Amino acid sequence: MKLIPYKKLLIDSNLSKDSFRNRFESFAELNEFGSNQWYNNIFKKKSKKYVGTIIGNRFKLEPLVTYSRTPFLKVKGYFSEQAGKSKIEIELTLPLGVKITLLVIIIVGIFLLVMDYVIKSLLDFPTVVQEYPYVFLFPLILYMLVIFLFNIQSNFFLNSFLEHFEVG
Repeated sequence: MKLIPYKKLLIDSNLSKDSFRNRFESFAELNEFGSNQWYNNIFKKKSKKYVGTIIGNRFKLEPLVTYSRTPFLKVKGYFSEQAGKSKIEIELTLPLGVKITLLVIIIVGIFLLVMDYVIKSLLDFPTVVQEYPYVFLFPLILYMLVIFLFNIQSNFFLNSFLEHFEVG
C-alpha cells in the first residue's frame, strides 16, 4: 500500500523530438530564465493552464494556481526516440510541501491513537476517544481529501495531455 500517491506511465507515441517539443510549447507556458524569471512567473499574464520547462529529453510541468487553485500535482517526464518509435515516460507526484504535510497528518494521527491507548491503559483516565469519539476522523478525512484531489487532478491532466499530444 502506498501512503503517498503517485502515478507512473509509459506511453508509446509516433512523435519526433521536434514535434514533441512544438506540442509541449503549445501545451504549457515555458518558464523564462534570466533576471526577470521571478517577475515573469508571478505577475505575467499566462494564457495556458500549465507552466513548465523542457531541457533536452526531460520535461517538468506544474499547473498554474490561477487555473487549478490546488497545488496537488507535479509532473516530471522523459521523452526518448528509438528506431522510429518514441516513448514518453510521465511521473505524477505531489509537491514536496504537500508530501511533508501529508506525512505530518499521518504521524499525528498515529501518535494520538498511541497516546490515547497509553493513557487509557496506564492511568485509567477518560480518554479523548471517550470524550470526543470523532476526533480521530479529522486526520483520516484530511488524508483522504488530499488523495482524492490528487486523483482528480492527475486524471484531468492525463486526459488533456493525451488529447493534446494525440496519443492513445
